[in-house]
Amino acid sequence: MPVVCGVGHEADVTLADFAADVRAPTPSAAAEVVVPDRAEFLAAVRAGGRRLDVAATMRLRTTAREVTAERRALDRLSPHAQLAALRERVGLSLDRATRAISGELAGRRRRVEQLGVRLGPTLPGRLARDRTRLGRGDALDALAVRRVAIARSSLGSAAAALAVLGPQATLDRGYAIVRRAGDGRIVRDPADAAPGTRLALRVAQGELPATADDR
Repeated sequence: MPVVCGVGHEADVTLADFAADVRAPTPSAAAEVVVPDRAEFLAAVRAGGRRLDVAATMRLRTTAREVTAERRALDRLSPHAQLAALRERVGLSLDRATRAISGELAGRRRRVEQLGVRLGPTLPGRLARDRTRLGRGDALDALAVRRVAIARSSLGSAAAALAVLGPQATLDRGYAIVRRAGDGRIVRDPADAAPGTRLALRVAQGELPATADDR
């Protein structure tokens, strides 16, 4: 327990002053030392309250950011988001497959045209010489017909695969391609089309104009 000494007047010095924890010059000053000032105490309480408010606000903001980050992580892991990502990957794969098949068909057409140009003028003479040398013209004709049939079958299979994997087949199943009318960019996220953005909806049989509403 602290001891405050306030004996006599300010000029007096006693042995009790040296033994006490705090020396006050007068008894009134000793009372002021022992009893805290009400205004200072209230000011300290208010300052502590402000510090507490600031600390609580910062803690709430930090917690809100953490909750927002966790919500975004959960949104990315939701079945809807994963399905959308899978659809986008499938669409990209279909686009690549369509380009690859289109390139392969174009290359085969060019090769067929080149072979036709090379064989066109000399084919009758070659067939005549082969018939004379082999003596079996019917077999050569059958071989040529078979090669042509195989080539047509391969070309038909490639065309069928292109029809199944192409964007038109997807549109025929009821889907639509949404583009921004201004720059023609495909809209994959509602955030890419602000309210009032003019859109172009490509469906199986044509294109429709549209405008993004205020969500």
